[in-house]
Amino acid sequence: MKEIKRWLPGAVISILLIVAILYFVDFRQMGQAILSANYVLLAIGMPLALVWMLVRAIVWRTLSHSSGPFGSKTA
Repeated sequence: MKEIKRWLPGAVISILLIVAILYFVDFRQMGQAILSANYVLLAIGMPLALVWMLVRAIVWRTLSHSSGPFGSKTA
């Protein structure tokens, strides 16, 4: 019962958001937007986004190692 109380709120929120997306999104218009996208900009932007996420991960790892007992097994 404790496990259900832990994952049930997240599951309910996720299901509600999926239903909202399926209700509000016009998939025909979304498909047209994907077909008319500038793929050169996407090819440039995706590696830049990956590099930016790696930099952020390094920064957060550095901050979390020096800020307290998050990595220790004291609990």
